[in-house]
Amino acid sequence: MQVVAYFLSRRETDADSNRFLAAVVPQLVDRLEREPPQAVFDEFLGLWRDASEKVTAEGRHLLLVVDGLDEDLCPDGSPSVAARLPAAAGGCAHVLVSSRPHFELPPDVEADHPLWSTRRTRIVPFEGAEQLAMLARQEIDELKDRRERR
Repeated sequence: MQVVAYFLSRRETDADSNRFLAAVVPQLVDRLEREPPQAVFDEFLGLWRDASEKVTAEGRHLLLVVDGLDEDLCPDGSPSVAARLPAAAGGCAHVLVSSRPHFELPPDVEADHPLWSTRRTRIVPFEGAEQLAMLARQEIDELKDRRERR
């Protein structure tokens, strides 16, 4: 399986469609072993189509993972990341998106885009998740304390 991924992070101001294209286009180019084109939407769609065809011919799968759709900053004049996700998937090409619960798709997502009709699946944390989160926070606090003491 070939995986292409983008993780939106509002905190890092790395959460808009331009950053999405800038991150994903080189990953697709790498899988296709081509010279990098401009990181623009039309190039992305062509690369997605070509990569989908390539993995299908090889009997493999292509997965685009986009985490944090709810983090999209949606700067003025730029489309949302959701609006830039390929509508052409299925067969050997797959798109997996995640967001926090109760996220509503932005209004710029085309009415016939599969995101509107895709069944949402709520992921329930596993039984020990809270304890691991607490331990992780403690470890981070300890590392911060050590650094401050230097």
